[in-house]
Amino acid sequence: MRLSRSVISTMLLCMVLAVVLAACAPKQMTYAYTTDTAWENINTENSGFANYNDFISEVDECFEQIGTFIYGDDWHDIFRERYGDEKVFFYFDKTISRAVSNKHVVLNQFFFENRIAPIAHEIAHIVLTSKNDTLREGFASFCQDEFGKNHAISNFGLDVHALARYYLTPAHAKIIENIGHCEWPEFGQVSMGDFRPAVYRTSHSFVNYLIETYGTDKFLELYKTIKTDADYAAVYGKEIAEIKADWLTFLQEYERPLTKDEIHNQLKQVFSHANMSEEEATRLAEAYMLID
Repeated sequence: MRLSRSVISTMLLCMVLAVVLAACAPKQMTYAYTTDTAWENINTENSGFANYNDFISEVDECFEQIGTFIYGDDWHDIFRERYGDEKVFFYFDKTISRAVSNKHVVLNQFFFENRIAPIAHEIAHIVLTSKNDTLREGFASFCQDEFGKNHAISNFGLDVHALARYYLTPAHAKIIENIGHCEWPEFGQVSMGDFRPAVYRTSHSFVNYLIETYGTDKFLELYKTIKTDADYAAVYGKEIAEIKADWLTFLQEYERPLTKDEIHNQLKQVFSHANMSEEEATRLAEAYMLID
C-alpha cells in the first residue's frame, strides 16, 4: 500500500513536532549525589531503595516538591542561583541525621538501612532554614510527613498532637514555655539530650497547628520573614502569647489518646521487614519514648 504525499507530509510534521516538544520540555533537575564508596558501605536490603539511582530519584523528587511548596514556580531559578552546577552531597554515618551545611546532608546509617531516614526533613532544612528553632524543626518534621516516603521519626506516623499532649506536664514546662519563641538559648542543649523527643514533637505539633488553623500561605509568610516574636502579630494579627495559649488549649482539649496497641501496631508497620514481636515493639516504643 502506497501512502499519499499528504499523509507522508502529515507524518513528517508530527515527527518534527514531537522532537521539538521533547527538546522544549522541562528537564528533571538533579539536586544531589553521593559517592560510590559511601553507597557501597550501605546495606540496602531493607532500605526501600533498589539501587543508587532509586535513592537519588527520591531525593530529587523531595527537593522538587518541597522547593515548589515553598517558592512556587521560582524554585528552579532559586536553586540555580544558589548552587549553579553544584549538587548537595549526601553521606551516611552512625551519628544523628543532620544538614551539616546547605551543601551537605548526613543520614544516620541505621535509619537509612531500615527505611526511616528523615530525607525530606533534612532537605527542608536545605531548601529554606529559619533561625526560629521551633519553626525550623517543626516545619522539617511536617515536610517529612507530607512529602517523605516514610514517616517522621519524631512520631512514626502517629498523631503528633496526641503525642505532644503528653508533654503538658511540670517536667516539660520549660520546653513548652520556649516553644515558638525566637530566643531559645538552650535549644541546642535540650534538643540533643533526654528531652529531644519532647522538643521535636511539640515543635511538630505547634507548626501543624499553625498550618491547620491559619493556612499554609500564612505559615510560609511567617517562616520566610520571622526575625523576632513581633512577627507573629504582623502575620497572624495575634501576639505569640495568644497563639500559644490557643495551641495549648487545643492540646488540652484534644480527645484522641493513643493506646498501647495503636503505638505497637504502627511500629510493627514501620518496621514490617523486621517481623517485630510484642516485646520488641514495647522496647522500641520505650526507646523512642512513645510510651512510659
